[in-house]
Amino acid sequence: MIFSQLMRRCVVSITGTDGERRSVEVEAMSLFDAAYTARQQWALLSWFNPRELIEVRTGDGCWHVRPDRLRLWATGSARKRRREF
Repeated sequence: MIFSQLMRRCVVSITGTDGERRSVEVEAMSLFDAAYTARQQWALLSWFNPRELIEVRTGDGCWHVRPDRLRLWATGSARKRRREF
């Protein structure tokens, strides 16, 4: 998984509890950063499903981030997160 250390514009999508697919555009330094930023924006919305896979698209790449992996990434140290990418 290659994701440069430059800020990238990403489209992050998730399916809500109502079955609708929603997307948001974010700028991030990694795919986990993009998923986390989008999740923060969605967290208090009534349709948000915290157990749903989050899809991150940038350029020709598409990745899926599981909620448990995102939680693990978010609780790690900043130094560790930099090493992951």
